[in-house]
Amino acid sequence: MTFIYIIAALILAAYIQSRLAKSRKKSKQNLLDGLTDFTAIDKVFLKDGKYALALDKDRRKFCVVLPGSSPMVFERSQLLQIDVDIDSDTKLKGATTGAIAGGVVGGTTGAALGALLNSSVKTKVKGISLNIVTDTSSGMQIQFLDFDTLDVKHPYVDEAYKKANHWKLKIENL
Repeated sequence: MTFIYIIAALILAAYIQSRLAKSRKKSKQNLLDGLTDFTAIDKVFLKDGKYALALDKDRRKFCVVLPGSSPMVFERSQLLQIDVDIDSDTKLKGATTGAIAGGVVGGTTGAALGALLNSSVKTKVKGISLNIVTDTSSGMQIQFLDFDTLDVKHPYVDEAYKKANHWKLKIENL
């Protein structure tokens, strides 16, 4: 009988977690929809809706929504620096990504990630983030991956790295 209670509790916890994630995403979407002089053409919600990034390609603007904050809209010209960090160690910086960025765009992200991680002899990864610095902000960190530890070869690591690079390039190329 105890087994049935445990299963029921797990199902209930999964349902509640799912509802919270949907609620966060809807809340962030409502924040984006309420912006004036910004139309989100492309957007992503991360970490169960705790973070959001959006682009307005026509106006050359991007929007960042961090946990517990209002949306922050920036013009592309305000962007000073954008980095992809793995475990708070900058791996791809600004527009100087060169061949690595080409590999990411060309679809060989796994090889680029492997080469970068091998250069620092990493076997475990805790986090992957996109760090954005503008002329009006000292730095915003958008989490794409946040775990205790994951093996470098875990699919979540590759997926988060690809997604962070994808958004880095999108913002740079506005």
